[in-house]
Amino acid sequence: MALLDTWSAFHRWFWNSDVWLPPGFDWEDMKKNDKVRYAEFGDLIYPIPLAFALICLRLVVERAILYPFGQHLGLKNRPKPKVKQNLILDQVYRQRGKTIGHKELEALGKKTDMGVRQVERWMRRRTAADKPTTLSKFSESGSAV
Repeated sequence: MALLDTWSAFHRWFWNSDVWLPPGFDWEDMKKNDKVRYAEFGDLIYPIPLAFALICLRLVVERAILYPFGQHLGLKNRPKPKVKQNLILDQVYRQRGKTIGHKELEALGKKTDMGVRQVERWMRRRTAADKPTTLSKFSESGSAV
């Protein structure tokens, strides 16, 4: 019984009309009547499944229509450049992106036993690996880029 009392006290505290509603209104004012119809939870029965259906339709159109159409137009799905696994450089790339100064490049080269040019080349290849291909951009947007 104490649990039920605690629950109803919490329920009254959480749904306090002073917190959720403007001054002068109570939960009784929010009930449906002939003059006013408020939004209800049941109103979501159509939009949520419809949203999932549209997402599925978009995926089907991208993969079954736009991707082959982009290939027909001559867009190529070029393979992304291979990047050697380097945890130190990858961590710096994720934190700073491609904006790294020359002194930091030298420090990274010493940490990884690579030259400055090799570190720069790794960063360029990592940046190129993150970019989507023209064909994937075409199929996702539905138009030529």
